[in-house]
Amino acid sequence: RYKPDPEGLLRILGEFEVRAESSIFIGDMVADILAGRRAGMKTAAVTWGAGKTDELRATGPDFLVDEVAGLDTILFDQLRG
Repeated sequence: RYKPDPEGLLRILGEFEVRAESSIFIGDMVADILAGRRAGMKTAAVTWGAGKTDELRATGPDFLVDEVAGLDTILFDQLRG
Protein backbone atom coordinates (compact mmCIF):
# COMPACT_ATOMS: atom_id res chain seq x y z
CA ARG A 1 0.00 0.00 0.00
CA TYR A 2 1.10 3.52 -0.69
CA LYS A 3 1.40 6.42 1.73
CA PRO A 4 -0.61 7.91 3.35
CA ASP A 5 -1.55 4.36 4.34
CA PRO A 6 0.59 3.63 7.42
CA GLU A 7 1.05 -0.09 6.71
CA GLY A 8 4.70 0.19 5.64
CA LEU A 9 5.61 2.27 8.67
CA LEU A 10 3.80 -0.08 11.02
CA ARG A 11 5.66 -3.05 9.54
CA ILE A 12 9.01 -1.35 10.03
CA LEU A 13 8.17 -0.40 13.60
CA GLY A 14 7.13 -3.98 14.31
CA GLU A 15 10.18 -5.47 12.66
CA PHE A 16 12.52 -3.37 14.80
CA GLU A 17 10.29 -3.59 17.88
CA VAL A 18 10.08 0.18 18.18
CA ARG A 19 7.10 1.99 19.66
CA ALA A 20 5.46 4.50 17.34
CA GLU A 21 5.19 7.03 20.17
CA SER A 22 8.98 7.12 20.49
CA SER A 23 9.58 7.60 16.75
CA ILE A 24 9.64 10.51 14.36
CA PHE A 25 8.78 10.11 10.69
CA ILE A 26 10.51 12.70 8.52
CA GLY A 27 9.09 13.52 5.13
CA ASP A 28 8.86 16.12 2.41
CA MET A 29 5.35 15.41 1.16
CA VAL A 30 1.86 15.62 2.61
CA ALA A 31 1.42 11.83 2.24
CA ASP A 32 4.50 11.32 4.44
CA ILE A 33 3.12 13.44 7.26
CA LEU A 34 -0.30 11.80 7.07
CA ALA A 35 1.22 8.29 7.07
CA GLY A 36 3.39 9.08 10.07
CA ARG A 37 0.47 10.49 12.02
CA ARG A 38 -1.75 7.51 11.11
CA ALA A 39 0.99 5.19 12.36
CA GLY A 40 1.00 7.04 15.69
CA MET A 41 4.42 8.60 15.16
CA LYS A 42 5.54 12.18 15.62
CA THR A 43 6.12 13.87 12.29
CA ALA A 44 8.65 16.32 10.91
CA ALA A 45 8.01 17.98 7.57
CA VAL A 46 11.08 19.24 5.73
CA THR A 47 10.58 22.17 3.38
CA TRP A 48 13.45 21.56 0.96
CA GLY A 49 11.96 18.55 -0.82
CA ALA A 50 9.14 17.87 -3.23
CA GLY A 51 6.26 19.23 -1.12
CA LYS A 52 5.10 22.82 -0.87
CA THR A 53 5.66 24.48 2.49
CA ASP A 54 2.09 25.80 2.85
CA GLU A 55 0.63 22.36 2.09
CA LEU A 56 2.99 20.68 4.55
CA ARG A 57 2.15 23.24 7.24
CA ALA A 58 -1.58 22.63 6.68
CA THR A 59 -1.18 18.94 7.58
CA GLY A 60 -0.11 19.96 11.10
CA PRO A 61 3.23 18.17 11.46
CA ASP A 62 4.75 18.14 14.93
CA PHE A 63 7.75 19.93 13.46
CA LEU A 64 8.27 22.03 10.34
CA VAL A 65 11.96 22.17 9.43
CA ASP A 66 13.60 24.60 7.00
CA GLU A 67 17.22 23.45 7.38
CA VAL A 68 19.04 20.17 7.99
CA ALA A 69 20.45 21.60 11.22
CA GLY A 70 16.88 21.84 12.49
CA LEU A 71 16.56 18.06 12.24
CA ASP A 72 19.60 17.64 14.49
CA THR A 73 17.94 19.74 17.15
CA ILE A 74 14.64 17.89 16.95
CA LEU A 75 16.20 14.42 16.99
CA PHE A 76 18.61 15.12 19.83
CA ASP A 77 15.86 16.77 21.90
CA GLN A 78 13.70 13.68 21.39
CA LEU A 79 16.53 11.37 22.43
CA ARG A 80 17.01 13.34 25.63
CA GLY A 81 13.43 13.29 26.21
